Amino acid sequence: MDELKRMILNRVETDAVGVDDAAQQIREAPDIELLRQNSPTSLLIEGAADAISGLVGGLKGWQALPTVSYARPDVRPQVLKTPG
Repeated sequence: MDELKRMILNRVETDAVGVDDAAQQIREAPDIELLRQNSPTSLLIEGAADAISGLVGGLKGWQALPTVSYARPDVRPQVLKTPG
């Protein structure tokens, strides 16, 4: 199996497959896990890239976008030089 990828499935067309039907197809897919379903237009999933690609090809009106994460900057004061 490929490396697991987290993707966001977005509903991009008004006549797209409904979110509940899309979620059911994800649950039935062997190599994909539904991580979050709390929006009527997007789902968070994780799985093999080829499995996700195949799933999205069968979901009319949906597209997959990769998740992006950022490291939080450390904003605490830093001692740059010891007094002396």
